[in-house]
Amino acid sequence: MKNTKVIACVLSAAMIAGVFSGCSGKKVTNITTEQFTKACDKTLKLDEVDIEDIYDLDEGDLEDGIYLSLEQEDIEDMGIGDYLDMYLKSFDLDDIFEAEDIESVAVAAKMTDPSDVEDIEDPEDLEDLELEGVYAIQLTLADDDLAADIMEFLADKLDEADLDVKKDLSKAEYYAGKKDGCLKLHVDVAKLVKTVLDNDDFQDALEDSDNEDDIVEALESLKGDAVVTIEVSGANILIMVGYGLNTEASMYKDFVKAFGASDATKLPHNEKVSEAAVDAMVDAVAMYIERAKSAAYSWDDDWDI
Repeated sequence: MKNTKVIACVLSAAMIAGVFSGCSGKKVTNITTEQFTKACDKTLKLDEVDIEDIYDLDEGDLEDGIYLSLEQEDIEDMGIGDYLDMYLKSFDLDDIFEAEDIESVAVAAKMTDPSDVEDIEDPEDLEDLELEGVYAIQLTLADDDLAADIMEFLADKLDEADLDVKKDLSKAEYYAGKKDGCLKLHVDVAKLVKTVLDNDDFQDALEDSDNEDDIVEALESLKGDAVVTIEVSGANILIMVGYGLNTEASMYKDFVKAFGASDATKLPHNEKVSEAAVDAMVDAVAMYIERAKSAAYSWDDDWDI
């Protein structure tokens, strides 16, 4: 059980290390919902799905790749505006725009079978694990003058993670203009693992493990990339998250090419981002464990065990 928690810790970091990401030296990508869905259909050959069927999708559908799109009238007719507003509010984005300000939105995703993670029983199983995936979101807003506000919002969120966009990020990683902007962060999984192994809290958890040496050896075998990109151009916003664990992030690269975006995996690994991601991951896992313990104690009290 302790080994499983340690492994879950690192896998979480490897796949969600990039919280926000963006631009790499070329101009900011400007893509409309129509262009996005056309690329999904004609270039990427993804399967179009209706939002009503979203809960019926399984791993096989995601392996083939899917996409969907909605217009403002669809959002209104389906009564999902309130849910979108709740989502935006949870990220404090409601001060910038709300559901009624979205003219159209599209989502696409493709990934390898995530159930392979369930087969991990021993540390050495990590060495044979290969995972990759990508998802993308495109938004077209009614207002084409929100880029500066969105980039300021991202800078504030990164500041909360002790990342200063001026000191800790290069011009290729963060750019903010009057009408456009982008944020790109790339994490090399092998270097991320080193950051994890140097983390004091992780070391404490590792010492509680039954086979510390095997876990360290398995973790040190991991490689790959994790990126997230946000690009704002006028009224259009493109967000992409991609990862490859023990394999190339080829699905992400296919999406990049199809959308005419820039490849964030070509950016250098940012150690400051890696450290912030590991700190956030360790804090999240610690909070999860504490909540699980509290729930267990509550269960015991309720059932007088």
